[in-house]
Amino acid sequence: MKGICVLILISICKSTTAFYTRQSPDGSPNTHETITQEGTKQALSSYIWENKLKQTGSKNTAVDDFFKNDATSKIEMKKAINTIVQAITNTQVDKEKKAYVHCHADQILLAHQHVISCRDKLSQLKKDVVVLRKQLGECLYTVQSFYSNTNWVEMYGDVPYKDFGIKGKTLMAVASPDEDTCNDVTNIDADCGQNIKVQNKLTSGYHHGRGNTKPTKTQGAPAGKCSHGGPDDESRTMVAKCGINKETPTERLSPHFYLHEQAYLAAIAATTDFLTMNDTGILKMLGSKTFDEIFNIKTREDVSLAFVIDFSGSMKEEIAAVREKIIQHVTATIGSDNEPADYVLSLFSDPVTLNKAFVERDGYEMIERIKNITVAGGYDCPEFASDGISRAINISRNGSTIFVFTDADAKDANRQQELTDAAITKRIIISPFITGTCARGRRAIQYVKRKDTASFFRRLAKATGGKVHRTTKEEISAVLNDVIEKTFPVGGVIVDAFNWSRTSSNNVMFAVDSSITALKIAVCCPGADSGVDLFYPNGTRETFASRISRKLFTTRHEVIMSLQ
Repeated sequence: MKGICVLILISICKSTTAFYTRQSPDGSPNTHETITQEGTKQALSSYIWENKLKQTGSKNTAVDDFFKNDATSKIEMKKAINTIVQAITNTQVDKEKKAYVHCHADQILLAHQHVISCRDKLSQLKKDVVVLRKQLGECLYTVQSFYSNTNWVEMYGDVPYKDFGIKGKTLMAVASPDEDTCNDVTNIDADCGQNIKVQNKLTSGYHHGRGNTKPTKTQGAPAGKCSHGGPDDESRTMVAKCGINKETPTERLSPHFYLHEQAYLAAIAATTDFLTMNDTGILKMLGSKTFDEIFNIKTREDVSLAFVIDFSGSMKEEIAAVREKIIQHVTATIGSDNEPADYVLSLFSDPVTLNKAFVERDGYEMIERIKNITVAGGYDCPEFASDGISRAINISRNGSTIFVFTDADAKDANRQQELTDAAITKRIIISPFITGTCARGRRAIQYVKRKDTASFFRRLAKATGGKVHRTTKEEISAVLNDVIEKTFPVGGVIVDAFNWSRTSSNNVMFAVDSSITALKIAVCCPGADSGVDLFYPNGTRETFASRISRKLFTTRHEVIMSLQ
């Protein structure tokens, strides 16, 4: 039997101490992840509508309206939110034994003080937004857990407790350590709905194995401390039996399952309040600039992906690296919202009459342009780099980034100020990749530090907000991949991945749903004569004869099939 090794992402659910973080064992979609996503969406919608869109359009669609022409920036916003969700997940695991973090065991006052302290730390982290996001996740974990683990929802429904975690606010009464809070029940798996004994006081359940031990009562006692409940909580068999958690809508997991939806809605509202409440939200505490940085609230214009390439004789490796990256990027983004507005290619050498520049809206046309570059000249030095950069600035869109590739000095370095002024006027960033310089009248294959050339590219990059990348011909491909991805993130997802050997079955099937706007299939690495073909479920063979479907072969002998 021939087999195919398929890589599958498996999520493993472990026992929890509050809402489940990403996946509930009963399949419920209501988790810390969706609470954070929905609460953040509501907060950002109001913030963007009031501060970015100036109350135009609908508040409900403000996020989509703000990012409607910039899918890449919207992806970056979602990545920021996912980082916060991951911090929430880490908090649940890393602080498993700290009962107050989960609002367990009547440690509600400590939880209140923990959120206050956590909030104060945020203001100290304004200069490090990466750490700030992690700290924000820790704060939100306890804020959200309050509603699944205490009896607030039993008393007040889906209304958030606006004083919880706020400095200067006094909490309502919390049950004392020796006070019975739940009535005992006979069946620990059902009929726990009315087991709370205390009135007009906050209480929460004990959860053995989570840094707390439930006080022992004699068997047959009518009441005792509440348990958290659920199959993994051993304290649920002790008086008072059962529990009060509202983590899921399933009774065997959550004794107060019937209040799960209200707890979920209250946690969402509390998340929104924590972010943007008029007087107490972190927006007011941190300011709009830091708030924008936390959630990547910014948009980009339609910009060009621009390359300025020295196409003299020694640049074969660099040209191959750029061609490879263009193929990978175009096939992953064409037809999607992440596709650059256009592609710019400017070629320079010596004499200056050889220089030329092109702009293409079709990514496949740019691939052909780069494929057809014929290196000109030998290993002489220097080259007319300024002229090549100037041509690219002229035809690139405002706000673009220009990547320059050379292993030589600039013969026309005296035009530096002219280039700087032109780039700044169009808000263009210039980032050179340097794999060599001129030395002793000839081109040096390895990078040799030469003050005048290094200063020219360094000053040009610094003045326009770019960065000089000094690398070698062997390493330029890896460096370029990293830099381009940061500038133009693809934002795609891997639908499937598997090993397909020559001894495996000739046919491999995979499913793609209608939400995919641009599909890229990469088969590595059989080469151009591989015979790899694509068929639709009805048996029709894709001919790749139109613009919306292409089949390409890379220098790595990879077959790439791209479809819209």
